[in-house]
Amino acid sequence: MEYALLNYPGEPIHVVLVHGFRSPDSKWGLIQFSTRSEVRKLRSEDFENALNRICRTHGKSIGSVQTLLFTGRNTHAFKNAIEPLEITDAVVPENGTLNCRNRRSFDPTRYIRKCVDRVAEVPYETDQKEASKQQFSLQNLLNLRT
Repeated sequence: MEYALLNYPGEPIHVVLVHGFRSPDSKWGLIQFSTRSEVRKLRSEDFENALNRICRTHGKSIGSVQTLLFTGRNTHAFKNAIEPLEITDAVVPENGTLNCRNRRSFDPTRYIRKCVDRVAEVPYETDQKEASKQQFSLQNLLNLRT
């Protein structure tokens, strides 16, 4: 997020944080499934603290921050998921991937690269301890309304 906020000056940026998530396999699991509940489970205290810090530091540059729990299985589904959000740019880690303890999570970077016209790859390094604690993907989609 900080990369986008520092490198896309002007109008406030509308940020969408994306997390890939495989929906439940069973009928009962689908009945009980709630994207809002799953996002709440994925957002750790460290994530919340980092997000709050960024919002305090760059508040005037942020139009909104929302999360997208992508449960599709192909590029077409991803395009449909982001189309209403009017995504124009994306920021992804250059060589990083989503490291999550949740077995249903997956890295949506390949969909972002295929479906968004302008994708910036940002160097991002973590040590193994930090990577194993990471629960939310670093992929950002930006709706730059100018």
